[in-house]
Amino acid sequence: MRACIKENFAAFSETCKQALLSSVAVVRACKADVQRTCPDIQPGGGRIQACMKDHFAEYSDTCKQAIITAKFGTR
Repeated sequence: MRACIKENFAAFSETCKQALLSSVAVVRACKADVQRTCPDIQPGGGRIQACMKDHFAEYSDTCKQAIITAKFGTR
């Protein structure tokens, strides 16, 4: 999937590009927090997102800001 995205990224709409970049930013900013709070959660079906929602208050400020920016933008 990564190779496909990389190969076709330029053809994506600006909205799609921003969504993908925001998603990558959340993964990078929150990786340690998610590993700590949701270690046994299997990917898929929104399970990790649900776990993240349950533990949002425990996350670093950097992670929280990345999530908020991804959800609401920078405006």
